[in-house]
Amino acid sequence: MSNHLDNLPDFITLFTNDAINPEPPNVDFTWNLPDSYYSNQRSSSAYVSIVDSFTEQLERDAVAPATNDQSYLIVLYDGATNYHSTKNEGIVLGGFRLQPKGTELSYSFNKTGGMLQALIAARPRTLRLAITDMDAVLVRPAAVPFRWVITLRFDYLNQEAQAAGMLSSFTNNLLPK
Repeated sequence: MSNHLDNLPDFITLFTNDAINPEPPNVDFTWNLPDSYYSNQRSSSAYVSIVDSFTEQLERDAVAPATNDQSYLIVLYDGATNYHSTKNEGIVLGGFRLQPKGTELSYSFNKTGGMLQALIAARPRTLRLAITDMDAVLVRPAAVPFRWVITLRFDYLNQEAQAAGMLSSFTNNLLPK
């Protein structure tokens, strides 16, 4: 019998000061995650998405005029079975927009609203996240240490539904008719 807790997601909030290298030269962090952070009663695959993200100021592009908006990408460096990029540089989970407002700069976080569901191996032991520019080049923080807090959501697949879905989408091109 199924209940409403069958597909309860896991949430993980990552703080940069807890990363393996909390003061890297670029905004590129890796975290070790203990098994206790996840339920071990789940399937082997999960969709990952960003719930929310908060950050400090990034270094502005010296070439861009101060009046231009700048966009940055939040990238997860882990393989996904259903995601590909022409840059071959990880999974773009969301982004930031840096917007000048008078003499101040403001950030707005652009999440995908759950539309991007990158399918990864469940319960990763390490996570590597970075902020890049629109050309997939790692950006530098304006100050060190750079503080960033990001919450990820892991939605687990029902194992029977996953197997049935894979079988129904399988093309028997290699099998004799």
